[in-house]
Amino acid sequence: MIKRVLCTILICSIPALFTTGCWNYREINQMSIVSGAAVDKTQDGKYKLTVEIIDLKSGGKDVVIHSKKLESYGDSFFDAVRNTIKFNSQKLYWGHVETIVISQKVAREGILQILDFLARDAEPRLSIDILISKEDTAAQILNSQSITTEVRAFEVNEMLDVEKALSKSVKTEVYQFINALGDEGVSAVVPVIGLKKNSGIETSQLSGTAVFKKDKLAYMFNEEDTKYYLFIINKVYGGLLVLQEKQGKNISDITLEIEKSKTEIKPVYSNGKLHFELTIRTKTNLGEVDNNAKYKNNLEFEKVANEAEKMLKKEVERVIRAVQLEYDIDIFGFGKSVKEDIPDLWKKIQPQWADIFKDVPVKVDVDVKVNHSGLLSKSIMMGD
Repeated sequence: MIKRVLCTILICSIPALFTTGCWNYREINQMSIVSGAAVDKTQDGKYKLTVEIIDLKSGGKDVVIHSKKLESYGDSFFDAVRNTIKFNSQKLYWGHVETIVISQKVAREGILQILDFLARDAEPRLSIDILISKEDTAAQILNSQSITTEVRAFEVNEMLDVEKALSKSVKTEVYQFINALGDEGVSAVVPVIGLKKNSGIETSQLSGTAVFKKDKLAYMFNEEDTKYYLFIINKVYGGLLVLQEKQGKNISDITLEIEKSKTEIKPVYSNGKLHFELTIRTKTNLGEVDNNAKYKNNLEFEKVANEAEKMLKKEVERVIRAVQLEYDIDIFGFGKSVKEDIPDLWKKIQPQWADIFKDVPVKVDVDVKVNHSGLLSKSIMMGD
């Protein structure tokens, strides 16, 4: 019995010797905490790294978090990171990085080296948001004025999170991009961010989508096309549909608020031919009307829903054909759906998928429901 007790104590004690603290523990005042980064390249091919670091030197009861910007250069991305020690005695700490903005020049050459550092190093999280700068450099985005917070990178991260209510931008984290690189039948996409003057202040604004071929930037498309792209890949969580309705010589707008949307992609192989059936089911509410029509019965709702279906079907088909004809890169995951649903077929067509994708027919079926008209059954009337 005594031996058993001693063995139990010994077994419990040995692990405790190796779990008494963090192996790489550092005091917070010994670190420069990075909140975000921007990656550019100089004319001579060196990496230019701009990092935003949190300023924790403020004191007092009401501590306001500020940020500072540092610039560093190197032959590789990691070299630029490490070279910050030349002028900053504290090593950069990457455990709280929220966003990394990459210039178009760097992205067109390939971002594998950057991803390799972020995935290989122990500090960065794989949930970091990746964005492509619409401007000449990525540093311009990081250096732009914030509106809601002093920390630029944190605000960009929050913009991507709340953008679901608009559905005009994608959100891509490091691990998602890496997964897309290793997957078949789908290419990676990343949000684009640019500069915009707001009340006289130049700040950043989400501005569409960047499409990658492997790890290299291939092309970009605008935010309106992004909305219909999100419908296709089943990533619409909110947003609006604006319809134009003719009433005689006048054209009025009807705005529907998207409550819920679901899209299904089904590959169909019949008689030696492949096509896709894309089904979109969207529930909406009447959000705004600028005509004199009354909306208080199912017939009126159905009329609006039919117009919405026509518009949505037309725009989704337009985006699909544009991607097929102009870019021939499968960003919809059509190939992935074949791989999952008809694996034997995928083994045969996978080597030629880029060519097959260009011409594969896609049948789009859209169903829109208008649930209610809010607190009004008709638009507000004006007297003489």
